[in-house]
Amino acid sequence: ARMLNLETGKRSVWLESPGKNLHNFHWSPDGRWIVFMAEQENRSQVFVAPYREDEGPSEAEWIPITDGSTIERSTQWAPDGNWIYAISNRDGFDCIWAYPLDPRTKRPSGQAVAVFHAHGSRLSLRNANQVSREMSVARDRIVFNQGEITGNIWMTDVLQEQD
Repeated sequence: ARMLNLETGKRSVWLESPGKNLHNFHWSPDGRWIVFMAEQENRSQVFVAPYREDEGPSEAEWIPITDGSTIERSTQWAPDGNWIYAISNRDGFDCIWAYPLDPRTKRPSGQAVAVFHAHGSRLSLRNANQVSREMSVARDRIVFNQGEITGNIWMTDVLQEQD
């Protein structure tokens, strides 16, 4: 990940890990932490790391929120900074899950909690295209996209021409 200091115009590599695609960075509400995803070989893992302006955290400082056995998307902080929300396939479907964090250390402090299940085939988070599979988290609601697939079968009689 690259950083651009808007005041000085200085660009620098802030965070990197060879062989991993790092993306989906979001600052915590207090600006002291960053949640991000590390993707490798069709798996993704959610991490939280301390934010320091001048240098990125070493990989040893990354706090794993998930174990990398599932695919996570669209991570977001809860407004209080004590939960991470993500779209995850941890139950075989793309559903919204919440990961509780210790308020001080931001380490996981319990089991993931299912927030919204989308197990249907007609109306599902999976039916939204990749670009729109995002969500926003507020104090009292979560806004997200679902896609709906419907179809129709039409039948008609075919008239044959007569000679």
